[in-house]
Amino acid sequence: MLLILLTNMNEARRAFFVVWACNVPMIVCNAIAVTICSIVLSIMYGECGEWHAQVPKIATQVRTGMLVVAIMGIFASYAISRTLLNDLFRSDLGMALTQESELVRNFVLLMSGYLQIVLLGTLFIVNYVLIRFVVVRNMWRVDEELERITSGDLSVEVDVRDSVEFASLSDGINATVGSLREAIAAEGARIEADLATARAIQESTLPRTFPPFPHIDAFDIYASMDAAREVGGDFYDFFLMDNHTLGFFIADASGKGIPAALLMMEAKSELDNCMKSGAELSEAVGMANRSICQGNDEDMFVTAWVATLDFRTGELTCVNAGHNYPLLRRDGTWCWLKGVSGLFLGGLDSVDYAQETFVMEPGDQLLLYTDGVTEAFDAHGAPYGSERLEEFLNAHADKNPRELIHALRADIQAWAGGAEQSDDVTMLCLEYAGTTASGGEGSGKRDYVVAHVERLREWGAGTLGTPHNSRYWYHPSVMSTPSHHISSEERESSETESDTHEL
Repeated sequence: MLLILLTNMNEARRAFFVVWACNVPMIVCNAIAVTICSIVLSIMYGECGEWHAQVPKIATQVRTGMLVVAIMGIFASYAISRTLLNDLFRSDLGMALTQESELVRNFVLLMSGYLQIVLLGTLFIVNYVLIRFVVVRNMWRVDEELERITSGDLSVEVDVRDSVEFASLSDGINATVGSLREAIAAEGARIEADLATARAIQESTLPRTFPPFPHIDAFDIYASMDAAREVGGDFYDFFLMDNHTLGFFIADASGKGIPAALLMMEAKSELDNCMKSGAELSEAVGMANRSICQGNDEDMFVTAWVATLDFRTGELTCVNAGHNYPLLRRDGTWCWLKGVSGLFLGGLDSVDYAQETFVMEPGDQLLLYTDGVTEAFDAHGAPYGSERLEEFLNAHADKNPRELIHALRADIQAWAGGAEQSDDVTMLCLEYAGTTASGGEGSGKRDYVVAHVERLREWGAGTLGTPHNSRYWYHPSVMSTPSHHISSEERESSETESDTHEL
């Protein structure tokens, strides 16, 4: 405007063009800065899956880019303005202005430069404030909520609605998290149902009817298994191998949950079959070990304490495959029954196991357990321990197997005090009464057979339905043996003997 005032009307148009030409670089640079900001924001919106992790970097790049563009604009504007004004003052108008005043030119250049700096700086500050408080702040709020969601808290809802774009983004995130929450709940319910079925199947493989052999007075046996999870790796079993031998064992598969349960099912089946094969106990355990080693790619293992009891003589034969030592009660005192302990099952298929034999006396009790008993922790992390177990048993030496296991389980739960169960807790207790208890072994069998024959007679007369406990087929010489363990020849022979015995 000063140039226009100092020139005549003929030169006014040219002067006006020169002054505004000085501002062209600043306008171009501002347009470039705005364009870059728009592109950056568009990229940030388009990459919504990754932008929340890049907010600090993007904000820094935007500020740095705007500052560089501003500096370039100042220098470019100054250079172009200087060139145009020099051309202007070399003309006739410039010569006239030079003659009239050198101060006017310098004043115009300084004012033009200062005005450009102020204008560009103001634009930079406005852009920074808008990005920082309108875009970046909302992005940080969304990022904080997403961080909580990704850490596992699916109850969080994003509620950033300062603009239409962020409101849409919040709704999209909430809808996605809601669908994810529903899918997880449905999958969790399905898994819970499957685990409940698996638990029922696993429990059905363990003997749970007590007393299991009510016709035999020579011994009493009771066992229980409490899994730390839905399914466990501990297991036990007992069965009659013939008319005077009881086979039983307790074992603990490595790990917990489903892998341990699968290994438990395999190991239990192998031990059952090998013990019933007629081989010596040590050889039977070796056969089971070789079978478990086959295909054991996960290097899992099983500890086991396996035994047979001849309840006519009290002779007990046992093999320890890396399991906890049992305890024996004799003359009212519990003590540790230590002996040879071999390698656990599933380690090496070339291992040979040694068997030991000792005689149980009438009134003796034998307690087998897994490490979940001694390693039950309280709220402070202290284990139940072997010493406490021995003290408890000696304080309850007068209890029968069922009472003892129930009392011990209650004491372990009281010790834990509500702390989470860290391992499966399994116990088996056997009390040997001898063949002279309650009128002798034969007396108990005869009474049972007479009662059973009476029930069969009633059933044949039509006064009863299906014979009681029909999954078992009883005979005086092989009592309570499952029918699938008896061959057809044995069944026919037993039926003939049963008829003779009844007569």
